[in-house]
Amino acid sequence: MKKYLLVSLAVIAVLLLYLKTQGRENRRSDNYEDPETTADISNEEISGENSRAAQNRNMTKHAGSDIYSGTETGDILKNISESYEYLDSPSTDKGRELFRQIRQLKSEPEQTFREISATIDKIPAGQENLRQFFIQLTSGLDVEKREKLSFLENQLLRSLQNVNTENEQTYFTPSIIMDTYTRTSSNQDQAEKVILKAIPLAPSIIQKRLINSFTQSFPDRAKELFGNNQ
Repeated sequence: MKKYLLVSLAVIAVLLLYLKTQGRENRRSDNYEDPETTADISNEEISGENSRAAQNRNMTKHAGSDIYSGTETGDILKNISESYEYLDSPSTDKGRELFRQIRQLKSEPEQTFREISATIDKIPAGQENLRQFFIQLTSGLDVEKREKLSFLENQLLRSLQNVNTENEQTYFTPSIIMDTYTRTSSNQDQAEKVILKAIPLAPSIIQKRLINSFTQSFPDRAKELFGNNQ
């Protein structure tokens, strides 16, 4: 159990760093408006814009919330899907509650794995960060390694089919899964078979990221396979 706890903590740490990076990127977006710049806009316009913005955030946040089962595990995953941004604020009440729920998920690994496996492909495109988190979460569950690796391989191949030029996050999902696979497997031959399946299906920019993920775990073999393409 100590081994799985360490792996789980590492997964959460990676996700927190990722979410922080995404937060900074979102704030740099051209569409970001400093509230101070709206000082000369009428109260009616501000009220209307705020109402529409809140409605859009609510629609994105709760999109797909009906995909989870009515079990306790399904309810926890649903709650995480609606408030997972608080994973970046572990000292807040909501952040602490989310981490408590994640620990509960890990205490019931078989049920959690089944629930994630059943819902992962139904997560809306606008919640790609959530999909990435759930996929990484499975790697820290105390279930049969063969099941986890089969799940990760299937998700990798599926993620390559779902790459969308209008959704930048979909370009990162394949390499996140490849990295998770190599760390979970720690078997060079297994990882090699998977990446050789994935490479022909991937756009060039994703091919490089997949190779980098493989290289992190198996640098010598990566050099033999891909040479200067690393």
